[in-house]
Amino acid sequence: MSVWLLLAQSASDAAGDGGLTSFHLLRLEQFDEPQVLWAIVAAASALLVGLVAWQYRRESSALPRAAAWGLAALRIVALAGAIVFFLGPVKRTDRRVVTESRVEVLVDASQSMTVSDEPVDGGSFGSRSEAAVRLLADSPLIAKLRDQHDVSVRVFDSEVRRAATWQRTAPAGDLGDDSESESTEQDANAAGSNDDEATANEPAWSEALAATGAATRLGDALATILGDPAGGPLAGVIVVSDGGNNGGVDPLAAADRAVAAHVPVVAVGVGSTEPRRNLRLQDLIAPARAYPDDKVTVRAQVSAEGFAGRQVEVELYARQMQGDAASAETLLGRESLAFDQNEQTLPVEFPLEPAEIGPLELEARIVAPPEDQYPADNMAAAEMVIVETSSRVLLVAGSAARDYRFLRNQLFRDRHVTVDILLQSSPPGISQESNRILTEFPSDRETLFEYDAIVAFDPDWTQLDAEQVDLLEEWVADEAGGLIVVAGPVHTATWVQSAEQAKIRSLYPVEFQRRLTLMDDGVYGSKTPWPLDFTRAGEEADFLWLAETPAESEAAWARFPGVYGCYAVKG
Repeated sequence: MSVWLLLAQSASDAAGDGGLTSFHLLRLEQFDEPQVLWAIVAAASALLVGLVAWQYRRESSALPRAAAWGLAALRIVALAGAIVFFLGPVKRTDRRVVTESRVEVLVDASQSMTVSDEPVDGGSFGSRSEAAVRLLADSPLIAKLRDQHDVSVRVFDSEVRRAATWQRTAPAGDLGDDSESESTEQDANAAGSNDDEATANEPAWSEALAATGAATRLGDALATILGDPAGGPLAGVIVVSDGGNNGGVDPLAAADRAVAAHVPVVAVGVGSTEPRRNLRLQDLIAPARAYPDDKVTVRAQVSAEGFAGRQVEVELYARQMQGDAASAETLLGRESLAFDQNEQTLPVEFPLEPAEIGPLELEARIVAPPEDQYPADNMAAAEMVIVETSSRVLLVAGSAARDYRFLRNQLFRDRHVTVDILLQSSPPGISQESNRILTEFPSDRETLFEYDAIVAFDPDWTQLDAEQVDLLEEWVADEAGGLIVVAGPVHTATWVQSAEQAKIRSLYPVEFQRRLTLMDDGVYGSKTPWPLDFTRAGEEADFLWLAETPAESEAAWARFPGVYGCYAVKG
């Protein structure tokens, strides 16, 4: 309980300051029961007055009467000042600042709002976005909210954008002793001006709420509203949405923040309560480059919701691109998918053998039934370039081992590959199945940089001089040359421990033992086979498949016991 000591203030002063001025005793505010303080002050005052009277009596016999009264008066004034200082009087001016509360209306603008649901009453419902437009444009929702709050409408998909704002229709009046007639007149004027403002701020709702967003981030939108410091205190959030959410912050987590901030969130659902029916074609995956008459596979994923027990066809079309023009599309294949679950994703593959050279535009389409609610996601496109070119490969071998001979024959028979060989152990004048036979490793950029790949079978790197090693390192680092290396029983051990071959070792994708820590380190080969352990990329590489399907290929590789030829490395 506080006691206010109100001193007289003129009306003009109060009006000029724009607030209410008052004086307070700070000491009183420290006591829950002010009577206790007043009792203490009264007792102390009586005691001090008695002390002054006693001193006056004692000094009156020795001093003139006027001097004794003067000393007593001074003592009383000093003691009174001490009491006033103890009570702590202060002057305070109070002003009231009125800030209007605000209500935020969040409207979903993602592509799911374009769906037209079947009305339960058999009438015309339209799309979900049109229902949101009717709610804001034709209903009294905005007007009723403006009776008590400032109102802001925002649309959200992957981002939040402001669509319209309005001020409160009848703002609160200021402090003062204005007459009722004046207040009524001011409110009427304010209401009229706000109505004019509402008409001016009325947006084109069909454009402002256009459902074009590729994502629905409801949680992010709520978090943005709750963290926006602009405007007055947030009185509530109204969410107009079909309830979808496919990214960003969890909407329930954002709702918990709203509860902690004492901000009510009201959801206005639009759309059908029936489960969603949608067929969606995910990314179309095709190789970026292919050769004529090569067998390639184009893959895609088809996701289905609400199509359990249904069969759907997927078609693949192609257009040959010629400059800015494109040829007529051609149907390349048709595959059928059967869904046995309410929510399921199935793969689809199309084998191709492109014939014409040039860019090829591929487009996969779902032949969707009429009940598919989202026809916009029933297709996906990809581009592939058909090139007629040869890869230049250099084979370097310390000796004519079997793996070298096998790869040489395979590459020489491939019309897309030009193969040169450098057989380090062969005498001059030998005959090999190749396009060109080298007698030494290339020593100039023009010769080396024309190769796309180098395959080295147990090479004797000590035959390369410093310039050739630097050139090889530059070819790998700057020209993105592909270096494939194979260890062997003859030359690998001779250079692995050599300090002069540090640059060569750095080109290998493994780290060699610098010191022999085990008895078998540095020995090529093994008495027991080492099985192959494929990475995920290796498992998905078609050229490593030994069967038609990945599972059959994995089983075939599992029957392979492993390799005996290997060289120990770190790791």
